Amino acid sequence: MAGARKDQAEVEDCMATFRGRPTCTCVVRWIPAFENELRRRKLLSGNVYIYQLTGDAAASAGTHSGGGAIDMQRLTGSQRQVARNMGAASWGRGPANGMINHEHMVLIGCPHNGPARYQVAAYKAGYSGLGLNGRGSRDPYKRPAVRTWRQGIKWAKKKTPAKPKGLFGMAKKRWMANTRNRRVKAGLRRIIPFNNKHGSSSIIWKATGDWEARVNVYLSGLPTGAQYKGRFIKVKGNSNKVIARLPVMDMMATPGKTHAQFTGSSDLGKGERLRFELWSPSHDYVLERSEARVRWK
Repeated sequence: MAGARKDQAEVEDCMATFRGRPTCTCVVRWIPAFENELRRRKLLSGNVYIYQLTGDAAASAGTHSGGGAIDMQRLTGSQRQVARNMGAASWGRGPANGMINHEHMVLIGCPHNGPARYQVAAYKAGYSGLGLNGRGSRDPYKRPAVRTWRQGIKWAKKKTPAKPKGLFGMAKKRWMANTRNRRVKAGLRRIIPFNNKHGSSSIIWKATGDWEARVNVYLSGLPTGAQYKGRFIKVKGNSNKVIARLPVMDMMATPGKTHAQFTGSSDLGKGERLRFELWSPSHDYVLERSEARVRWK
């Protein structure tokens, strides 16, 4: 009877929301602490972009049906090491795994993540969390000391961040801006032209194993509550032939002029260039200004 009451208490404790998404109380506490640590180390600007917390996406094979599981923007190597040090079994997923680019995490020591606990066991044993029992392949990333998510938050509070290399902690960086007003029709997916000398509209034009970018847009003409969207795309050479599309990020127009920041991270293959496209499905708007900050290996 006592065991049944304990199980019921855990289920009730799991019921929470974070930025409008269902999840457990462990995740509600962990993500802000993780973001604070990344910002403290100058590895992140703003917040991480979350795709899924507790949910039933078919591609997740049930691992998100309980709490303690997180899908967010693909992390860089430095960011992933912070996540792992803070008690998350964290892996980068992407097209090589038959998925979109994202970071899949399971909090170690979370009592609500029963459906994904086999992945924690696989992580501790040095596996990728994919395949039978999560042991279909070896873990491709460096694994620090294993901690629970509670121990990880304490670890972060005690650490002094190392001085990063360049903006966001990577060796190479770039800032670009475009200030011309551009009227855009509803539904038109416009690639923002940053007009760099190595290829119009490209944010990055050389292969890199790791990049993180943020694009700021300043819009007018959208009514309050109107939806607009953005996403990073990979194109072939100096063309608009799309090789891969990163997940769509949804935004909502605010009163007056609208300012939004879109962030993404992934890798870039040989012959690929990184660009960004923006659109509003149902309203015309004016793109008054845009800027991009990017860092890569």
